[in-house]
Amino acid sequence: MKKGKFTTAFWMKAMLWLLSVMFVFTIVSKAAASFTVAQVKVDSPSSRKLLYTVEAEGRIGKNREISVLCQPDLLVKSIMVSEGEKVEKGKVLAKLDAGNVREQIESYRNKRQSLALGNEEYQKSQEQARRKQEREIARAKEDYARTEKKNEAAAAAARKKLAQAEERFKKALRDKKDFDKKEAARYKAEVKECQKSLQEALETKRSEETAARRALEDAQMMPPSDSRIAVNLISIKEIDANIKKLQKILRQRCRITAPEDGVITSVLVNVGQRTLDTAVFTMTDGSAGLKFTGQVALDDAKYVSAGDSITLKGGKKTVADVKIQTIDIDKDSNCMNVTALLPPGAFSLGETVSMIVEQESENYSCTVPVTAVHQENSKYYVLLMETRDTVLGQQTEAVKIEVEVLEKNRQFAALEPSALNESSRIITDTDRYVAAGDRVRLRGSENVEED
Repeated sequence: MKKGKFTTAFWMKAMLWLLSVMFVFTIVSKAAASFTVAQVKVDSPSSRKLLYTVEAEGRIGKNREISVLCQPDLLVKSIMVSEGEKVEKGKVLAKLDAGNVREQIESYRNKRQSLALGNEEYQKSQEQARRKQEREIARAKEDYARTEKKNEAAAAAARKKLAQAEERFKKALRDKKDFDKKEAARYKAEVKECQKSLQEALETKRSEETAARRALEDAQMMPPSDSRIAVNLISIKEIDANIKKLQKILRQRCRITAPEDGVITSVLVNVGQRTLDTAVFTMTDGSAGLKFTGQVALDDAKYVSAGDSITLKGGKKTVADVKIQTIDIDKDSNCMNVTALLPPGAFSLGETVSMIVEQESENYSCTVPVTAVHQENSKYYVLLMETRDTVLGQQTEAVKIEVEVLEKNRQFAALEPSALNESSRIITDTDRYVAAGDRVRLRGSENVEED
């Protein structure tokens, strides 16, 4: 009896020790699993539109700047405005020295008179030159006719002598049957001498007539054109226009006024200086309003187009539904310049504001967080959390599924839905590196294995 009780107690103690060891090993196993098995977050594919947001800093500037011009080289007597001052159309911006304006008018008149006198003298000299040329042409024509007549007579006389010599030679041949060599040679020499005289007369005729003809051509040659009078007339016309402008300034009591409502952006002269042939003042055109100018990176430029609506934020003010006017590339900064016209009273000139542009894609039926998409050898894949039967029971593992990325932004990726479904548990985040086939568990779950 005692032996049976001892055996029962022994086995009870052994069972308690075995259960204790199993409990300890279970605790150790769970503790080890917490360090060796990756904890993951999962998500299922969902339908959504991808949102693209582009932000950029910019400044409020002039939509259009106009120049206030004035006749150059006039003495500035006083300046009535300063940069940044708002002015109305007709406001006096500066005053010019009236005495200096009158001096300019007198100086222009003297220049005009000098040019007019110069033209008169030049016209007289041109008339004298024309008459002289006419006389030279007439003389050259007379010389040519006289030379032609003289040489024609000389040539005719030489031909006549040659004909007479040849006739005497032929008559001697007919009348005298016996011709000694000496007499024959005399006749031949006479004929030859006449031929030579005729040739010389023709050569003289040709050379002298050529010289006379060239002299006539030289006399008839028009003198080189001279545009002095035309240039002077243009200068006189410009002087007359300047005199009219200066006289208008005198009638306006030498005041420079604002051509439009706006803000003075620059004062380009000082008191005591002379006006330049460029602007005296520059100012905004109040009727044209203000504009926003900013820059976006080239990578974001594809989400921004002319005509898109943007939101501008500056200080405590937010202006929505502002339309983009123009977009162009800034080669120096490798960015895109964006300009947008502002509604009246939106912001102040020179203010710094932020631009926000939002664009939506088409609706996609299968989107996942972009952290769930991985790339390997130019191919995209996701890891699914799936339960597998093993010799140790059911375990959750990471399973690799190749996918096709249709579009993605900084938060989500749109995938071809054929490889996934609504029940797919896609791993979106892990506490360590996870590869296909690795054991995983849900973050916050105490069980490594799922029932």
